[in-house]
Amino acid sequence: MKNRGALIFLGMATALFVTVGAVQAKESKPSPKETAAKAEKAAKEAKAAAELNGTKWSVELTPSSGEGAKKSVKDTLTFEGGKVSSQSLSRDGYPTSNFTLTIGNDGSTTVWETMQTKEGVGVAFWRGERQADAMHGVLSKHLGDGIAQDYYFSGKLTESKPASEPAVAPAKQPAVATPAQPAAPVAKPADASTAGAGVGRPNPPAKQKKGW
Repeated sequence: MKNRGALIFLGMATALFVTVGAVQAKESKPSPKETAAKAEKAAKEAKAAAELNGTKWSVELTPSSGEGAKKSVKDTLTFEGGKVSSQSLSRDGYPTSNFTLTIGNDGSTTVWETMQTKEGVGVAFWRGERQADAMHGVLSKHLGDGIAQDYYFSGKLTESKPASEPAVAPAKQPAVATPAQPAAPVAKPADASTAGAGVGRPNPPAKQKKGW
């Protein structure tokens, strides 16, 4: 009886394990609708990244707190080759950095984020939102020892490189037939009996009559 109970328990545990595994597999597999939505989102993000690439933005940063809260700082953000740079931070030694890009819930806002690190100084966190030709966001600089400087920024698009259009091969022109040229006349071979007559050959001497 003891062995029989153990076998029954083992069988029930196995069935439960198989059932749970099947449910998890079913839940982990995305539906066609989810797959289509994911592909559509990826396409929108790729398009937004291409449109952001090659742009420059004139922004104004305002400290969120502290004595300089009313003193704003002008800056220029440049997006090129999948990276972003700040003109003011570049002067302070912060390098350009890669950024992540997502599409907002409204479907029209482009959200980008990046982190720029200056060795031995600190880290600058950027988060911006683009809507058409306007942009706003926040900058948080962490300088160590618990020192943080937070800014709000807003600005507008000042430069945008046009997207390069793929080269289109010119349409092939139909061949135009040229009129046939008349064949050159073929020289008729000279008659053997007259060939060379009067040309480089003296006339035969006149036949003299005998007597007077």
